[in-house]
Amino acid sequence: PPPSEALRPQPSPLTPPPSEALSPQKPFAYAWLSLDADDNAPLRFWSYVVAALQTAAPSIGRVAQAAFDAPQPLPIEPVLTTLINDLARLDTPLLLVLDDYHVITEPAIHRSVDYLLEHMPASLRLIVITREDPPLALPRLRARGHLTEIRAANLRFTTDEAAVFLNTSQALALPDPDIVTLVERTEGWITGLRLAALSLQNTADRHGFVAAFSASDRFVTDYLVDEILSRQPAHRRAFLLQTAVLNRLCGPLCDAVLHETSDEWPVTSAGQQPAEHSSLVLEELERANLFLVPLDHERRWFRYHHLFAEFLRLRLREAGPERVAALYRRARAWCVAHGLPREALGYALAAGDHSAAADLLEAILPEWPGQEPPDDALRQLTALPEPLLRQRPVLCVQFAWALMFAGRMAEAAEYLAAAEAAAAADAVVARQIAGPVAAHRAYLHFFAGAFQTAQHEAQLALTLLPPGETVLRARAAVVLSSVLRFAGQLHAAEAALLPLRDTVASASVYTATLYYVTLGEIQQERGQLHQAIETFSQALAFAERTTGRPDTPFTGFASIAIGHVRYAWNDLAGAAAAITRGIALCREWRQADALAIGLIELAELEQSRGAFPLAQHALDELRQIVTTMGSSWGQAQARLAQARLDLARGDMAAVEHWVRTSGVSADAVVAGTGFDELQTFGQVLIARGDPAGAARLFERLAEQFHPAGCINRLLPALVWRARALAELGRHEEALAVLGEALTLGEPGGYVRVFVAGGPPVAALLGRMKDEGGRMNPYAAHLLAAFPGNKPVAVGSDSQPSPLTPQPSPLTPQPSPLTPRELAILRLMAAGLSNQAIGAELALSVNTVRWYASQLYAKLDVSGRGAAVARARALGLLP
Repeated sequence: PPPSEALRPQPSPLTPPPSEALSPQKPFAYAWLSLDADDNAPLRFWSYVVAALQTAAPSIGRVAQAAFDAPQPLPIEPVLTTLINDLARLDTPLLLVLDDYHVITEPAIHRSVDYLLEHMPASLRLIVITREDPPLALPRLRARGHLTEIRAANLRFTTDEAAVFLNTSQALALPDPDIVTLVERTEGWITGLRLAALSLQNTADRHGFVAAFSASDRFVTDYLVDEILSRQPAHRRAFLLQTAVLNRLCGPLCDAVLHETSDEWPVTSAGQQPAEHSSLVLEELERANLFLVPLDHERRWFRYHHLFAEFLRLRLREAGPERVAALYRRARAWCVAHGLPREALGYALAAGDHSAAADLLEAILPEWPGQEPPDDALRQLTALPEPLLRQRPVLCVQFAWALMFAGRMAEAAEYLAAAEAAAAADAVVARQIAGPVAAHRAYLHFFAGAFQTAQHEAQLALTLLPPGETVLRARAAVVLSSVLRFAGQLHAAEAALLPLRDTVASASVYTATLYYVTLGEIQQERGQLHQAIETFSQALAFAERTTGRPDTPFTGFASIAIGHVRYAWNDLAGAAAAITRGIALCREWRQADALAIGLIELAELEQSRGAFPLAQHALDELRQIVTTMGSSWGQAQARLAQARLDLARGDMAAVEHWVRTSGVSADAVVAGTGFDELQTFGQVLIARGDPAGAARLFERLAEQFHPAGCINRLLPALVWRARALAELGRHEEALAVLGEALTLGEPGGYVRVFVAGGPPVAALLGRMKDEGGRMNPYAAHLLAAFPGNKPVAVGSDSQPSPLTPQPSPLTPQPSPLTPRELAILRLMAAGLSNQAIGAELALSVNTVRWYASQLYAKLDVSGRGAAVARARALGLLP
């Protein structure tokens, strides 16, 4: 049966508790979760969902809960898959209710709920109670007939339904005229009827109460709500009002908040608070069904229904801001004493105790880098008055890091300067922040394209940072290594990573990913594509060992790097899978810098497929990101990527505009940062009809990078120089240059760089024969990858014209399989299950599945059987 979702609005300030909102006659078990604004973190939201589900089915969600509790956060969707599988095995249908869903504003949560709806097992139904339509895939659900919408009009009680509720359920024995009056004045609002019933239970003159109730809709409703509170015993009324400041309640915490009493808010008639007073009151409230929601099986922690809590807090304001602030301060003190600093922080901010909040943030935020997205850090730091924040050097540094992570580079630079200014009068603090400031500033300069300054700051940071600052030292080492790699100093770049190599085994996923991706980029620069992809894959393997999943938030950049190598092999399907997966992870964790790189890669990939609109869409998003980042270098890279797309689709007017505004010219000094611009300009010269100028420029580029062993940059220079020479009619020189490119490109399995040279390069490849007239095998492999060409038999004298489209296009050859992938492929062919393969190779099932997905992408298939058949056709299996 299809999944269904009931969308229920809240036409009222209060919602009935679950026991009255759901019919006990339904053949469903049910789980109820009331949400609030603090649940806008995806891990927290789904952890609460799992806890709610376990109240109905204790055996489900254990793997998911363990994943949410893990030190290294995991992507939500893979964890949800385990939860969905648990739900699918249930014998009894389960109804999950998400109450107050309108308070959820985090897009990642909406996407994950959509994922649950898309893959919902038949055993689950979902009810979403909300004041407004949630940003979920409602049109799709409606079109499929999977959505039941219960709107305000549907929820209004008729007179007959109100009579059943008031006289049967509540046993009030009201006459019909009184029921009609109540229905008219409440407009059938069930909560209003329920509140009326609560007051009527203790009213002797019920008719008089109903008459008074009907006197004025708004004022009588307010009076009714007040009546509920005023009719509670004094100790319960005081308890409700004072504990309304708490997001969640337990007996000891409530005792601490109620510690001081007054004549206005007596705790007992004697003004004394007995031991465990609050735990007893919580039991009373739960028995009285006074809008109290348990949060655990032990019923130790509770929270009020949020809209009821809103009402209580509105009443509490009448006591004056100082008294309310005192309640928040007591809550903060208790949470600090009981190891709940994050909750203490919320109470400190609510109390306006910004100094205490700053102290808590200084203790909490060092745990942030590499553990969770910057959203919470940004929100909490922004809540502090700016003058106070600027007086706290450590917080300024942390704020700068969070801003950088979110791509707000200009603001980050400002707060690094503020940190130094605030620490100027304290030599100890100045020394404490000097290393972190240098590490962050190195990154800012690197992303601005100021590589020399970035190198200086990175070296300074490594000098100043103590050995224990592993994350910041890794960040500085990576910047230093990357600068050296761009300059073509590959040996020095690798040497800069040696300290990380010795500590990576015990590092965080964030630090390990930095190390493996940076090392892989050096290998890629050397043309060692097979080693590079293995190194990038080690980042995923490290994450899998650490967290149980290869795809964790910080591995998005590693996935993008894997896609780049697959693109170099002309494995467009595999490249697309890896790049889009990496981009999704970067979006989830708002890694603006890695996301920008991923979008550049995606645009180039779509451009190579001829999907120009998709490439343009990626570049439009890229432009928005780099503009927000305030990175001049990032904006230059976006303009360069746009120029490449314009060149590919023949928009020479736009290309010439880029040439004029970028300042690029054939006489420009060749530098690591300008290589891509000069390479693109060389292609512009060919498009202009100036192959001689292009040949000279590509010769200079080749001379720059040949001695340094930068094969990744040398190869395109050689290929495009060969094309320029061919267009000049200097075919022997062109063949010699292309022969050098073949020699350098074959060990790494490069394909795309040759295909990008177009038909003139294909024509040259067709002439790559030895003295016996046999086709160069690598040249034949490359020639077959050109669109429209047939495979060429090695050793044959026959030579198809690469300039003429052939009738049967050849599917590009798959990129080489790694030894691990080959081993898994052979075991698949032997009929082993994923579990058996994992046991055979000492891998987890998740890791086997990940390798299988890589296999399928390389072979351009969608399942085991097709993979084995394709492998046999390619000679990979007997």
